[in-house]
Amino acid sequence: MQCLKFESKNDLLEQIGSEEALPGSLLFIQSGQGTISINHQQLSINASNLFSLPLFAKIALPQATEAFSGWLLKFNNSERKKLLVHSFPLFCPFTGIVQLNLSAENFNKFSFYLSELVQHQQQASLADKQLSRMLSVLIIKYLDLFIDGENSISQLTDPLLKRFVDSVGRGFRNNHNVEYYADQIGTTTKTLNRRLKETLGITPKDIINYRINSEAMRIFASNDTSVKEIAYQLGFNSPDYFHNFFKRLNKITPSNYKKQLTYAISDL
Repeated sequence: MQCLKFESKNDLLEQIGSEEALPGSLLFIQSGQGTISINHQQLSINASNLFSLPLFAKIALPQATEAFSGWLLKFNNSERKKLLVHSFPLFCPFTGIVQLNLSAENFNKFSFYLSELVQHQQQASLADKQLSRMLSVLIIKYLDLFIDGENSISQLTDPLLKRFVDSVGRGFRNNHNVEYYADQIGTTTKTLNRRLKETLGITPKDIINYRINSEAMRIFASNDTSVKEIAYQLGFNSPDYFHNFFKRLNKITPSNYKKQLTYAISDL
């Protein structure tokens, strides 16, 4: 994980090499105007904006003023997976938000923590490295508190798919079937399959499974709930079904994952 301070568009590009290095990052805009393109979705750049840049996105800064400053938090794929337990909306690679509009007051709070993070990363001591990890998680957990439908923009622009994802978010603990969600939003499984394949290259079942799996990881990371309890909390008929589901998606059993798990900040 890296936290980079930039004072212009050119400064940002010099630090990362090219726009191709932006995916997988969080871009905090302190000042500046213009547009940013995320998977050909044109978004306006303004002060106090946050952009969450999906791992596999195509990013371009075609029109940004020279007075363009802020911070870039860069994560690799492994780090993003660990941070997913702290903010699903920020780090879901398929359905996560791409823009969050913060008030100037709230953005200033993040500016303080980001400045501290840059300073501690420049130090070589173990204590500074550990503090950097703690600050990065604090920033992510704090950001998650501000995300709602009014101040954020999803990478999904298709209204039908947005309704599907919202419905999954409300019901994944009790309903795992695509047919249920298709009925909820007034469409067919065939239409959902086609639209998701065209847009993201995945299936509705992939979205449901990813959401269930992410919640299981969040619970494992946040408390000492047993595998059996998690299975029933997430709507599985038996712990065995959950065992097979988790192992298929993660290549490790839930029991072994639980044994290996340490607080996410220790490995960031």
